[in-house]
Amino acid sequence: MIKWLSRYEAINQEIAVIEIDIGCAEIEYYRWKEGDLSKTQSFEALLLKQRELSQLIQDKKVLINKLKEQSEAIEKTVEKFKGIHNMIAKEKYIHGKTLAKIAGENHYSEQYIYNKHAEIKKILSYTES
Repeated sequence: MIKWLSRYEAINQEIAVIEIDIGCAEIEYYRWKEGDLSKTQSFEALLLKQRELSQLIQDKKVLINKLKEQSEAIEKTVEKFKGIHNMIAKEKYIHGKTLAKIAGENHYSEQYIYNKHAEIKKILSYTES
């Protein structure tokens, strides 16, 4: 259980960072194409930098697609896992449900789900140290 959750969270964090990088690169590309940098540089330098930034953006988008495929593969695999810990982790961290909602949908008491979630967090914090 621990490995898939850690990998899933790492992939989603990496996707978020890459999306920020793409946003910054797109802003810089605009500056080189039509903004302040386009007026101060030579034509050759402009073309070179635009091509470089365009390739960077394209490469990062390809990487994001690969990471999203990995994330989806983890989600499909996790759907097959059994056990209360996996069910709680899947519902909470992949589907974004609250512990109270998980308890209600699966006919468990809220306290039972809270206790099991606490066990999951202990396991996660132990493996991260």
